[in-house]
Amino acid sequence: MSDIIYTMLHLHPAIYVPNSVPTPRYTTRPNSPAPSSSSDPGPSTPHALEPEEIAHEKWERRKKILRPAIRVLLAILAVAGGIILPSFESVMALLGSGFALVTVVMVPIWAGAELWGWTWYAAFCCGLSGVVAVVGIVTSFWPTGTV
Repeated sequence: MSDIIYTMLHLHPAIYVPNSVPTPRYTTRPNSPAPSSSSDPGPSTPHALEPEEIAHEKWERRKKILRPAIRVLLAILAVAGGIILPSFESVMALLGSGFALVTVVMVPIWAGAELWGWTWYAAFCCGLSGVVAVVGIVTSFWPTGTV
């Protein structure tokens, strides 16, 4: 969930590349090592930061604070939801039984079968996991104490 929020808010780490830097079409390697220069230019002078680079560095520092804050906020919201909602275990059972089984088992089997062709065991595993997902969803909302 946090990765989705990071993407929506553009909080993933980024590297600043100025517009003045040319993008090479292709990279070539020298046949032999470049001869070393006998004259030492001395310590390199730091370049002056452009306003866009300063703004980028400032935004990157804010991102380093916002990413952990979002993770902590999501954990707090999950605990608050468990306290506030009377049947939070049913919601968690639905997430665990239905959606997790579909995303962890069925989607990879389906993708592999679409790439390399359907076989009998891919169809069987996909069908079996679909049945198990439906049974898990039904039992997650089954009234307690009736079995």
